[in-house]
Amino acid sequence: CLPGEDETTVLAELEGMLAKHALGDVRVEWCSLEKASLATPGEDPSVRSVQAALRVAALDPTPGSVGFGTDAGVFSAHGIPGVVFGPGSIAQAHTANEWVAIDQVEAASAIFEQLLTSRD
Repeated sequence: CLPGEDETTVLAELEGMLAKHALGDVRVEWCSLEKASLATPGEDPSVRSVQAALRVAALDPTPGSVGFGTDAGVFSAHGIPGVVFGPGSIAQAHTANEWVAIDQVEAASAIFEQLLTSRD
């Protein structure tokens, strides 16, 4: 679910689209991971810190969104803001042949070091 959505609204939207397109023979089965969505405001210090570290590494600091679940949304729901960041691609993650390019691990390590040593 995206920020502002819950299982009920998403299921209703899916069922509405099926009805609109006369796909009554299609059934929606819902699998819930019960993970809260994450939408940390751009002005949050956690976002700004990651952006600053990305700038130092000469990487694009523009925030984006991803279509997978993390525990960051759970923490956020309890008042702990967060940013999802790391090397690699979700396309290679959690597969039989999972891998991450060494240069991406090295770049992420430098960014984590910048985050940990920054005085901002």
